[in-house]
Amino acid sequence: MRLPEIRESEAPPQIAALYDDIRTVMGVPFVNLIHRYLATIPGALESAWEIGRPAFVEGRLDRWAEEIAARAELDSLASEAFSSKLGKESRERCAALVDVYNRQNPRNVIVFTAFRALLEGDGEPFDGPPSRLPPPAHPPPRAEIAPLPRVDDLDPQTRTLLEDLRREQGLSETVVVPSLYLHLATVPGGVEAAHAALEAPLRSGRVGTAAARVVAFVPHYAKALLEAPPHRLPRGVYERRTEIAANVGDFTERGIPSMVVAGRILARAFSR
Repeated sequence: MRLPEIRESEAPPQIAALYDDIRTVMGVPFVNLIHRYLATIPGALESAWEIGRPAFVEGRLDRWAEEIAARAELDSLASEAFSSKLGKESRERCAALVDVYNRQNPRNVIVFTAFRALLEGDGEPFDGPPSRLPPPAHPPPRAEIAPLPRVDDLDPQTRTLLEDLRREQGLSETVVVPSLYLHLATVPGGVEAAHAALEAPLRSGRVGTAAARVVAFVPHYAKALLEAPPHRLPRGVYERRTEIAANVGDFTERGIPSMVVAGRILARAFSR
């Protein structure tokens, strides 16, 4: 099953403004699939972003992401030796993509774990419109990154490698299609190189073990995001909270933690 989404190029003005704010505050050139999915549900993305935005601005999420990486011993991970035909320019393009995701994923897993806790909590809904977030203080960054391709537009070999990576990461039965792999598909040979670098650590269980450590440490930080101010869900989101929580859970329990670990391995692989 694939999630519905509002792609950045197709976003109506209100969603486009919210995407701009997310890109600007996070310092990234695009928004992730989980953002694009929540944007299809009126009030859902606004609710999640209201939880995380202050902590992004204050720098707390950066500190917490570093603490999680240290506690989960992610720096001990190293890519296995692998054969790649990528030239220097292609490796650099892949490394730049991985760097963007490595800045987003550790912070996103905290924010969306907090949002899932709100969805699964005992709070009451409210009937007013979502809060209006202030406009971006600066224009969003415009990095030279290719548009995200659609899965159906990939060649058969790349789709096969993508599905193999999803299967080895335990994502085949989830709604998660890692956007990093789709972006790497814009570099000829990028997904093939990522598959070669990740194959051994995935099959040995090292990625899964490290991802489980990430999952174990995140709730402590997510709880801190919900302490103040009090957060409530718009009624339309509240009425769909079970469905939304299940989809967000695929990301926070499996997809994003696994990609936090995979991203660390790929960063070292593409820097060689």
